[in-house]
Amino acid sequence: MKFLLYSLMLFTLCVSAERVRIYDTLGNEPVLRKAVMALAQEPDAPQYEISNVSTAEAAKALTAAQVEFVVCGSDNLPELEKKVLNLKSRRYASETLVVAVYITNSIDDIPLNFLREIFGGKVIAWRDFNGTGYMIDKVAPGEGVSGWFAFSRLVLKYQPPAKDVYLASKAGEPLVIASGRQHAMSCGIEQIRPDLRVKFLKVDGQNYQSGKYPLTLDYYLCWLNASPEKLTEKLQNP
Repeated sequence: MKFLLYSLMLFTLCVSAERVRIYDTLGNEPVLRKAVMALAQEPDAPQYEISNVSTAEAAKALTAAQVEFVVCGSDNLPELEKKVLNLKSRRYASETLVVAVYITNSIDDIPLNFLREIFGGKVIAWRDFNGTGYMIDKVAPGEGVSGWFAFSRLVLKYQPPAKDVYLASKAGEPLVIASGRQHAMSCGIEQIRPDLRVKFLKVDGQNYQSGKYPLTLDYYLCWLNASPEKLTEKLQNP
């Protein structure tokens, strides 16, 4: 009888607790999960539910008021804005992917389309870029590593990387490898270290500090009628 009463009380608490549903169109976005974990430990916290979904599913759920928030990137925000009337959004993070080569490499600028051919597998040698026939040592962030979202979405356009791309398991690894290999090309998150013998390439004529640099991915929290203040504050200060 006591067990039954306890079960009923627990069920009542679970049913009556406020729910905050979040759809993640980036897929296991770590800043979001860290922020939600911190919020969930606060007194009288609501129940948070996070699901990985497509942009189309997120737009449909927002329109039908089936979800409070959606997380997206600057690459798929326009699609959400097109499908969801009166969508509100706020940028909470940014990820810039630099393209690094050894400091003596003669190349200074590379078109984004060429980057896609290199890391997608079609191009394997330097001959088309600096006149040498050396193979390109390709390095990029692995899944779950800082820089992966920008690499997989903006460079690969959701396609798998080529088999000859070494996927790093640590955020600093791509630039360290580029610093130690004369024929490497690495995609990674910028880290200012004076001992790294690398230079960062322009992409489509834009350097990584340019507002038009094509390998910067912004993260957005989107909503229609929810109150975003508490969640955005935690996202910006996890």
